[in-house]
Amino acid sequence: MWVMVLVHLPDGTTATVSAGTVEEILAGLGLNPYEILATCGGELLLGDDFVSDDQVLATTSIVHGG
Repeated sequence: MWVMVLVHLPDGTTATVSAGTVEEILAGLGLNPYEILATCGGELLLGDDFVSDDQVLATTSIVHGG
């Protein structure tokens, strides 16, 4: 049985991916985890937080500069 996570991407589209850490999920979608904020249920997640069990992950692109 596959555990899937629904991801709302910064461009407004959605993707369904296998469960994993935030960093694994973002990298699997070709997103740089240092340029994306991820939340689940309104809670900010860190890269090593595990997302599973049909959870919904929301992502927001951040801009940074030097």
